[in-house]
Formats: sequence, C-alpha cells, structure tokens
Amino acid sequence: MKFALTLVGALGAMHAGDCIAAPEAGKAKVQLQAVSSTYQAGRPLQAAISMRLEDGWHTYWENPGDAGMPIKVLWELPPGWKAGELKFPSPSRFAAGGLTSYGYRGTVVFPVLLHPPAGANRPVELKAKVSWLVCNEDTCLPGNADITLDLTSGPSTPSSSAGMIAENLMKIPLDNVKDIILTVSEGPEELRLALKVKEAADFQPQDYEVFPATPQVIAGTAKYEWVFSAGQQLWQTTLPKSDHAADPVKELALVLVGKSGQAPMRVNWKIK
Repeated sequence: MKFALTLVGALGAMHAGDCIAAPEAGKAKVQLQAVSSTYQAGRPLQAAISMRLEDGWHTYWENPGDAGMPIKVLWELPPGWKAGELKFPSPSRFAAGGLTSYGYRGTVVFPVLLHPPAGANRPVELKAKVSWLVCNEDTCLPGNADITLDLTSGPSTPSSSAGMIAENLMKIPLDNVKDIILTVSEGPEELRLALKVKEAADFQPQDYEVFPATPQVIAGTAKYEWVFSAGQQLWQTTLPKSDHAADPVKELALVLVGKSGQAPMRVNWKIK
C-alpha cells in the first residue's frame, strides 16, 4: 500500500502551432501547439496539449482508475475565444500496490479545438494553466505549468506540429459507433454488460482491450471475459462493481482498443 499512501499525499499537496520551449515540472514537459501558425476568424483551429514524460513515470487518463488524477487545464483566452473539450487518447493499464490505473507513458497528446470569434484579426497570445499527476512504482508527484501559443491572423499556414497532431488524432476513440450497442443491467455487486453487434459488423471483443471510461463504476480488477450468444450477435460478460459505484449505475462508457492496430472505439450506455 506504499503506492496508495504516497498518492494520497501527493494529491493533498496540489492546489485546487509553433510554441515556445516546453515548461518542465513534475517529471514532464508540456506544450501548447496548433496545426497552423495562423488562425482564421470564426473557424475552429485544431490544437493540442502535448506532454513528454520522463522515463519510468506515467500520468493518467480521463478515468484514472483506482488511483490518480487526469490532466486539468484552465484556459486564459482573449475575449471571444473559446476552447472545446480536451480529448483523451486510448490509455494503457498500470498495476502497482494492488491498484489498477489507466494512463500514459512516454509522450501523450491531448487534442483540443480552439474557436476564435468572428471578426478577430489581431495577433493573439493563448494561455493555459496545466496541472497533472505523475507516478512511478514508488511515489507520485504533482506537476503544473503555464503554457502559451502565439498566433497571427491570416490564411492557414501549416506549423511544424501539424503532422504530429494529425497522427495523434488517430488515437482518439471513435465516438457514436453505430454497429455496436452497449446495454447494462445491474445486480447487487455486479454489472452484466452486453454488446449487440450488427450482423455485417466485423467485430470480435477478444481482439480488443477494454477500458471503462466512466470512473467509479467497474472495479479495476475486472476481467473482461466475453461470451457469444449464437444467433443473436450478442457478446456478454459479468463484472464486479466498483466500491464507489452509484446506486443505481446511471451511465457507462467503454473504450475498445484494438490489439492489432484497429481504430479505437467508444461505446456508450445511459439509463433511460
């Protein structure tokens, strides 16, 4: 439990284009980048926050699992500018101290759309305050950085980050998948999940690693052993609920990550 106690202490210590050199703190370098060094008024601009972690350290997904904290961003944008939702790429699974967590090693890129207002035409400096948590096998450390991105108004001009951002957009799970329908039924201590697959869909659950994107619903120790119901195109499994699950469970999202390079997918369920 050394890992868990260290994590609690670290959390308690935290306060509630082309770019400049990446600020470094908390075992990571963080940058704000965009596909273009210019923006066009009223048109969304694809940007991203990239984080390069030191060897031996990992950070966390939107559902950190049994322990951890996802990246948090506080934007400081010029009048009229808005930032969309930060997108999380497919994670990996980590186990330490009896806890299961979900997150990233190495370099991770979080895409985000920036929205300049209509009529904007001046150079701008976009700012964000970023905070995160990193852990290794023994300890956890909080990190934070102030990052900026300078843009001028004009026709789209690809930046040196354009290719990297485009490549990492492919790691964002496809949402609103039409060929796979997730349903959930609840018992006292378990959840029964079913994936109904359209007959023409080329899908085998055993070809994917499954991650629960909704926090505190499925226990981190869950084993996803799917059973196929012949003639129904239905895959089913029974999983233990998290000790922190709401009663009743009202929604659940699963991210399915292909083991052989298949595009990641996100399937959603919500109680009616």
